[in-house]
This record gives sequence, structure tokens and C-alpha cells, in this order.
Amino acid sequence: MRPRSKERFSFGLDIGTQAVKCVKLKFTGSAVELAGFEMLGWFDYSVKRPEIEKFCNKMIQSGNLSPACRNEAIKTLNRIK
Repeated sequence: MRPRSKERFSFGLDIGTQAVKCVKLKFTGSAVELAGFEMLGWFDYSVKRPEIEKFCNKMIQSGNLSPACRNEAIKTLNRIK
């Protein structure tokens, strides 16, 4: 019997990148975009954390986010720092 902890980590190394790609889709101001930023906040121990930080900074500075999404991006950035 294999240990379950190994099973959990063997498939999820690229999830952070996939999450960023999901948020990059143009659902501006939608619930999908908001949920995507919330989801990115869960990757504070991910090896993709620097990529997620860079993405959140870029999106916040772009000014293309709705106020709710911008606030969530800021919260996400603070969570993963």
C-alpha cells in the first residue's frame, strides 16, 4: 500500500500554473475571475508562488479589474507573501 501523502503531491506540481491560466481568461468582473483569485490564495506553499505573486501584481497594476476582483487580488497577494 502506498502512502497517501505521496499520492497527493505527485500530481499537483503544476496546479499553480493552471490556476493562473484560468484567471487570465477574459471573464472581467465575473464570479469566475473572483473565484480564480480566491483560488490562487491557497497556493502560499506552492513552488509556483513567485509566478502567482508576479501575476497578481501585474493584474492589480493593469487597472483592468473590477473593484471586487482588485480587492481579492490584493488579498491573495497578501496571503501568499
